Amino acid sequence: MKRIMAAAALAATLLAGPVGGQEPQQESRIGTTWFPAFEVLNPDGTLTPEFATPRELPQGDVTAQDYVLVLGKRVAKWQQESWEHAGRASDLGLKDGTVMLDDRSPCSGNMESVRVYRDPTFAPPREFTDWAARAEAILEVEVSRISPGFNRWGEPEMLVTVNLTRHLFEPTRLFPGEMRLLLPVGEFVAGDAVFCRRETWGRYRPRTGDRLLVGAFLPSRDTTRLLTLDRPTQVFVVGQEGELRRLGGKSADDAGFPVSLLDFVAAVRQLDLEGALEEASLYETHVLEEAERRANKRAEAGEKRESDRQN
Repeated sequence: MKRIMAAAALAATLLAGPVGGQEPQQESRIGTTWFPAFEVLNPDGTLTPEFATPRELPQGDVTAQDYVLVLGKRVAKWQQESWEHAGRASDLGLKDGTVMLDDRSPCSGNMESVRVYRDPTFAPPREFTDWAARAEAILEVEVSRISPGFNRWGEPEMLVTVNLTRHLFEPTRLFPGEMRLLLPVGEFVAGDAVFCRRETWGRYRPRTGDRLLVGAFLPSRDTTRLLTLDRPTQVFVVGQEGELRRLGGKSADDAGFPVSLLDFVAAVRQLDLEGALEEASLYETHVLEEAERRANKRAEAGEKRESDRQN
């Protein structure tokens, strides 16, 4: 049964406020999903050997690994557009590895991407009671570092590392103490160029020390500790006074969502007392459906083999 864990102190204060020119720690790539900028570009703007040779996508079916073949070409295109707009980052006095710029003028145009992954299978419910009841977990986390990089399409993308502060209720499967989440937002200096891709994920600009409240509808993967988020409406930013700002263009009080962390915790506790959190989460429902599908497929295959044997 999902249970409320012992309440942690709600008086925890927000760490140091937004600071421009943050420098990230290095992160390792995530398969063919995300590549740290330093693995793709050298500080002087040249491509690293792995991505320097121009290559084309193969004919026929294209796999995730195939996209990696042309990653360098696509990153170089973003880089060239940046140079044409604002010049080299070193000439602007910007240091390689800097994330979250105070001055956004070097960003060329709007550069707003429409590529937002939306899987209807795991789309969070809109009403707060359903949203909480169908969540695999509701987590309070703190941003510990932000790393610049690129997705397999060569688009700037931030990898945000968060530390788990607490579960608002005890889920079936506990989440690890450190997790990472991918935001389709880019605002950093790499390869002597400014890479920007902004206002694409609830208009959230991550900062070290941010406190977030996350409705997690998929568990993190054991191999990468990647916290899977489908939509920005799964995340709230916790302000210094405990007020909540809901991402994704929705106000916090839409559809019964509490406006403060204190009220949010109280509302989750009340749902738990009412037994509303005993409903299977969206992830658990999916796992059960997949298990049933595979069992039916195996049974059909067995029946076919038996029929073939008798004939």
